[in-house]
Amino acid sequence: MEFLLFPKKTYYLTQGYGPLSYSHQGRYALDVSAAMGGSRAVYAPFTGYVARVYAQGADAYTIWLVSRDKVLCADNRAYYAVMQITHPVEIKDYKEGDEFKQGDFLMNDGSTGMATGEHIDIEIALYDRKEDIKANFYLTTYKTYGLINAVPPTKYLVLTNDTKVLNDVYDNVSYYIKKEKDVINMDYNIGRYKTLDNIRVRTGPGVSFPQKRVKALTLDGQKNATSRNPEDLAFYKKDTIFDALEIFIMPDEVWARTYSGFVNIIYKNEVNCEKI
Repeated sequence: MEFLLFPKKTYYLTQGYGPLSYSHQGRYALDVSAAMGGSRAVYAPFTGYVARVYAQGADAYTIWLVSRDKVLCADNRAYYAVMQITHPVEIKDYKEGDEFKQGDFLMNDGSTGMATGEHIDIEIALYDRKEDIKANFYLTTYKTYGLINAVPPTKYLVLTNDTKVLNDVYDNVSYYIKKEKDVINMDYNIGRYKTLDNIRVRTGPGVSFPQKRVKALTLDGQKNATSRNPEDLAFYKKDTIFDALEIFIMPDEVWARTYSGFVNIIYKNEVNCEKI
């Protein structure tokens, strides 16, 4: 599974977002440039297609990219992604439906519109379902344009391990972005897993669901339980191999439905089971 990658090989932040930002108030946008020896080149953040292009007159040029499949984000979850990139040059020849692969060179930083210096403005939106995707903009209360359903990019974007971080601070606030090595790279799909510790077996996918008793497990589940007492609370013992029949992905959590009940695969960046 691809990561949702930051679209440059260098990260030099010139403006963040929030009430202290200059032109990003009411938006979740990052301005990044080629300052301090950075690169102007902009690369495809995922494999996907062009959903929309705006390149008219003196206005800021903008392009909307949509991922073909779900991509893995810094929160360890997978989503369909939309990336809106504003101010670049070299996009007039792109048209709706054009396809690209992750890592393809797309364009360079620009200064179209009212931009101050060559840079790009990045926003992202994420979706669980392909049919819900919206690749369009809206007018904010601060008279700037924002991506519909935009989310904080630093929470979801991922830097390649060799991306050079030249500056990630704006107005004394860090806009830290995780690198690939810091993200749990897991295809959240059904299959065989192994427990890395003793794991509770629950009646549903979440810590709010009660833990099962040993007697409620299948016969095979009882063989892999830490206790043989039927009235004891049920744990799969360490190194138990099980089939994940269904996967449930939540913020900071991944759960699997097994034949005997539900077990936690990931909880707040702690990995409890691994795919085999």
